[in-house]
Amino acid sequence: MSKISYYWNRTARKMTWMIAYRNRTSDIITDRETMFKLLNLKSGFWGADPFVYSYENRIVLFYELFNEKYNKGVIAASEYDGHTFSPPIIIIEESYHLSFPCVFLMNGCYYMVPESGSQHNIVLYECISYPYKWVRKKILLEHIDSSDTIVFNKDSKTYLLASILINSTCVSKNVLFELNGDSLVLTKIKEGKECSDEGIRNAGLIFRHNNKLIRPGQNCPNGEYGKSTIFWTINNPLEMDEERFWEITVDSINIDKKHIFSGIHTYNLCDSIEVVDLRIIQKRHLYERAYLFTKLIINYLKDKI
Repeated sequence: MSKISYYWNRTARKMTWMIAYRNRTSDIITDRETMFKLLNLKSGFWGADPFVYSYENRIVLFYELFNEKYNKGVIAASEYDGHTFSPPIIIIEESYHLSFPCVFLMNGCYYMVPESGSQHNIVLYECISYPYKWVRKKILLEHIDSSDTIVFNKDSKTYLLASILINSTCVSKNVLFELNGDSLVLTKIKEGKECSDEGIRNAGLIFRHNNKLIRPGQNCPNGEYGKSTIFWTINNPLEMDEERFWEITVDSINIDKKHIFSGIHTYNLCDSIEVVDLRIIQKRHLYERAYLFTKLIINYLKDKI
């Protein structure tokens, strides 16, 4: 997908997302009763793609913080005090849009591979002071239309599962890579057979439920971005052997109904917290879409000069 197409798709609708969280009793598959709370953000900002981690008695939320004024996402972090999350602190900002901050531990260090789809690459960042100080480490892959990469460990090895976009923000195919922890070189292991808009694109980290490995995937039937999330049971992660297991929708979320939500496209958890993001969507008027698209193209051309 070209950069022009990427920016056009991003201005096609006014998508507002809200992050919700709750204390864990089990997980969303078995617990439909415990209420979620919304993450409070200042006017003009919204949050999406939440990842939550517990490390040294600190629970940290990493997420896309979207600035409506500049129509761009940055990566932010907030800490949990047992009741609420702290105001966001921006930890990574580039001249282009960033989202889906997948954080992982390798060789005793924390790394992140945020989504940078408009740049057609996968970039690795290293944490030099957890959780707020990160440096750009290396471009792992270039000339790739990837989105929403997740990382998992198996048999002391680190693997990246990248969702490769197929001429769309919704239709994708997953490709598995091994990441060498010393050289930071990616080696392609396997390419998924299925290419679809229903549950293939990653929607969160692999987790365990009743001794089953579960991979969340974004369900975008008929191009409806972020409608729901599909849970797949993984029979063998290195063979990319999966079976459809569960679907979570906005009806699965027990939350204050003062907002009308129309979709959910990320799910993550740690030892004590579960997080999701919820969609509020409105069609843009044609003139508003054209204005924003023109503004983005002008900024894009300025970057090229």
